Amino acid sequence: LGLSQLARASAMRDARRRVARWYKSALADLVAGGTLEIPADEDPAREDAWHLYVVRLNLGRWQFDRAQVIAALKEEGIGTAVHWMQLHLHPYYRETYGLGPGLFPVSEAEWPRLISLPIFPDMTEADVGEVAGAFTRLSQRGGRPGAR
Repeated sequence: LGLSQLARASAMRDARRRVARWYKSALADLVAGGTLEIPADEDPAREDAWHLYVVRLNLGRWQFDRAQVIAALKEEGIGTAVHWMQLHLHPYYRETYGLGPGLFPVSEAEWPRLISLPIFPDMTEADVGEVAGAFTRLSQRGGRPGAR
């Protein structure tokens, strides 16, 4: 399975790159309005795999937290996720190395803002439009789940 996927890796990366560009365009109004931040433009010195498309909520512009945003997007049929946990708060590192809250304040400030949006090679521009549309509707209605 891995070898067959490796043969398609470049094509899948290129397809996800296309989806990332569609997201940039589709979310531009929310970015301009300060509602959320999207990944930085591609750096020509490196090649991004675009295996995740992570947006950052500007929580000062929202009247609710990330969990409520995720729940409201789910009501709109959009599945999202949070794909990482700060290592210093992971049980293994807490227990093994005595790490804990307060050691990495930037990580702790970013953590509540992050949401991974769907991104996969077969996404269409219309799929991206649905995600962006759900975010736009959510921002317009105050973002609370069920508040239509």
